[in-house]
Amino acid sequence: MPTSQGIAGRFRRSSVVKALNHISHHELEDAADPDLPMSQRRAAALAADSDEARARAMALLVRMGLDPVSIGPLAASSLMEPDGPLFNRPLRRPDILRHMP
Repeated sequence: MPTSQGIAGRFRRSSVVKALNHISHHELEDAADPDLPMSQRRAAALAADSDEARARAMALLVRMGLDPVSIGPLAASSLMEPDGPLFNRPLRRPDILRHMP
């Protein structure tokens, strides 16, 4: 079970979105550039069970200067964890979409 699902189970009254954990905090400032066109931005995967929470997180990532890519529900967030195919790699949208079922 991805860690985000465990957190969501513990805090059932909250909406959990998993995002940004696959981008190193050392790279985040350089990775995000709101002046770039969306097609040239670094992609940031996110997962959520709530459509409303997902939309709010995606809007935040856009404002930060990233290209948000929903990978689906929290169950899919294992793609973003250490040893997952999205973890700590500079990705573009097609790189993330390649791992979608």
